[in-house]
Order: sequence, then C-alpha cells, then structure tokens
Amino acid sequence: EELAESWKALAEEGYSAFNDVHSLMAFLATGNDAEVHRVIQGIEAAAVRPDTNGMMSREVGLPVARALRAFEQRNYDVTIEELQRVRGISNRFGGSHAQRDILQLTVTEAALRAGKRSLARALISERLFAKPRSEFNRGLLHAELRRTEEAPLDLRRYLDIAPDAADRAEVERRLAALE
Repeated sequence: EELAESWKALAEEGYSAFNDVHSLMAFLATGNDAEVHRVIQGIEAAAVRPDTNGMMSREVGLPVARALRAFEQRNYDVTIEELQRVRGISNRFGGSHAQRDILQLTVTEAALRAGKRSLARALISERLFAKPRSEFNRGLLHAELRRTEEAPLDLRRYLDIAPDAADRAEVERRLAALE
C-alpha cells in the first residue's frame, strides 16, 4: 500500500509507458480500482500522441496494462491474447530482464489457469530452455507434466535458494496441491 501511495503522488497520466505499467501493478495489488482506471485512461490518452511515449504506449504499454488488469479480473484469455502480442517486442519497453520476466510469468500463469495446457507447456519449455538450471522452471514443467516426484523437489529447492521469494505463497500453494 505504501508503494501504491507513492505512485499516486508521482503519477502523471501517460507520462511514461514503463512507469505507468509499474504504477498500475501497485494499484492492482492494492485493489485501488479508481487509480487502475485512471492509469489505463492515461496510457490510452498517451497512445494517440505522435511522440516516442505514444508509440511505446500503443505498442507495449496499453497491451500490458490491459493484460494485467484482465489477469486481476481472472480473464485469462484476454491476458494471454494481450501478452502474446508483445512477447517479441517487450524488450523495447526497457527495464531489466527480471522486470520483463514478469510478463512471461504472467502469460504462463494465465495459460495454466485457463487450462491451455499445450500453450502452458510451450511457455514453460521456453523458460527452461533459456534458464535450464532454474529449479522454479523445472518445477513448473514437472508439475504440468504431472511428474509428482520431481516437481516438489525442484519447487522446494527453489524456496531453499530464495526463501524470501515474492511468489513464495504461490509456490507453496502449488506444492500443497502436488502433495
């Protein structure tokens, strides 16, 4: 909530697609629907401008914002559709690999929750190819393939390596479902 409050004080509507999406995530996490709506309106307004931020808002910011809002609303098909549009160009958005990885994790989770098993397996396989030593990625793949012995081992190893992982509760939920 403190992070969301700081974004509220700093937010300018349509200032920067990258920053706008970050503020949107904070408002989604705190359930601040009025600010979510305001940020998305700002990105929509920026998207019609002819400047660089207008282009970035059109091509990446707006699809990502719509996808994140759809994910929060459990509309996983829209999440997948919007994020699939930007997967190949999300690097234009800037930020670190870890920040862009949130988009890949979100589309993967949306595919899992939507029951789109083939897509989920393909996305997890891509992750594993890019990071073959990742216990988290291996755990996801083993869980998806119903390898009930390997999945918990990898997911527990992931939690041992990253005990303060932001997704710890979700990983523990997955572990409980496997046991």
